[in-house]
Amino acid sequence: MIGFIIFIVVVMGIAGVVSYFYLQKKEQASIREIKDYLIKRITDGREINYNHASNLFQTSEKKIYKAAKNVFTDYYRKYISDGIITDKEEKNLGVLIERLGLDSRDVNMIYDIEGKSKLRNVLKEKIKDGELDEGEIAELDMLRKELGFSKGEATDALRKDLKIFMKAKFSEAAADLDITDDEILEIDNIAAKMGIPVSEARQELKKDVIGVVRKRIAFCFEDQEIYKDEAEDLSKIMKLFGVSGKQLEKFGSDIRYLLDLTNIKKGNLPRVSASRMLSAHEVCHLDCQCIHTTLGYATENTYRGTLLVTNKRVLFDSAERGFDFKLQNILDVSTIRKDVFISLKRILGNGFYRVSDQARFVAIILGACLKANWHRGSGFSSERSRHIPQHVKTEVWSRGNGACVYCGANDYLHFDHIIPFSKGGSNTAENIQILCAKCNLEKSDRI
Repeated sequence: MIGFIIFIVVVMGIAGVVSYFYLQKKEQASIREIKDYLIKRITDGREINYNHASNLFQTSEKKIYKAAKNVFTDYYRKYISDGIITDKEEKNLGVLIERLGLDSRDVNMIYDIEGKSKLRNVLKEKIKDGELDEGEIAELDMLRKELGFSKGEATDALRKDLKIFMKAKFSEAAADLDITDDEILEIDNIAAKMGIPVSEARQELKKDVIGVVRKRIAFCFEDQEIYKDEAEDLSKIMKLFGVSGKQLEKFGSDIRYLLDLTNIKKGNLPRVSASRMLSAHEVCHLDCQCIHTTLGYATENTYRGTLLVTNKRVLFDSAERGFDFKLQNILDVSTIRKDVFISLKRILGNGFYRVSDQARFVAIILGACLKANWHRGSGFSSERSRHIPQHVKTEVWSRGNGACVYCGANDYLHFDHIIPFSKGGSNTAENIQILCAKCNLEKSDRI
């Protein structure tokens, strides 16, 4: 019984759909017949008698009038198709209005809707190649005048398409993450010449700018450095496009942190107070809490203590053990998730070091070694593993839409090796993903 009821419901539904399309088709055929009748009447030089037409077609005068507006719209579209309305066409439109008996408000609405549609279509055609030059802008302005629109009316009609175009231009300019003054000026000029205030255009692009800045900073975090001119470019573009509030504060903090790391790795090391006595002429660059894990043949031992890095050596001091080693004894430095692994020429001191700011610790080690003039920091594994090619980062960013693959966050992003570099993972796009800081740490805890 239930199956039979379902069958009846389905049949009735299908019948309803078929009936709807049949009536729609019949309605369209009826409109075509009325339009043919109206065209013949006005071609013969006769005005339209709506009462007579209503009786002839057994329909309402409202429907006849709708068909009359369609006839006028068809003629107007034809006349503006080449972008020029001749005197003869202007005169014909006046005759059509009179013979069809159209209300001036309806005529003005048709002029407005069809004229703006023509403007939009011409604009879309001109920007297909991704450009809008001076000549094309002039042609659009001539069409605007021909259609009888003010500059403000034309701008309002084209605003949505122009903003889409400007976004596309900005996206093209930002593809290499280096947006030049000339590229910004070009977008500003297009906006201004098309009647859109530069301030409005830049406000429209602010989200796009934030996306580009976020991407550039994520790339810089992967390299653990940023050049001064890069930092200045980012600050300038944020100012130009009105990035403000917490977003500006966060980006500014990231840039300052990266500049600090870059300077440290170049040998411009910080000077801090040491928590223990140092020898003469020894300068402390880092003094922080640390968890040190040693590697034995059968066991691992973990110690919590204090880590110091000076211009001469690295010191670790805890209640259970203490040691130090000279910078010259460092063979390699590598990052493995939360830890920094230091390989030495001797056994004591080899192992993992976990501190609150891993990047700063590595930078200070690299900078101290560089300043000691005995080892090039770029030779350490921490630097080699970090060098993900630019095209790989771009591909991974695009694949993940600039968001954490686990939770979708788009702040504090890092490029993560799915298989760690230390375990044989490569710097290919297939082995790289985007993770936010939180998910990256959670993954570290599982490995």
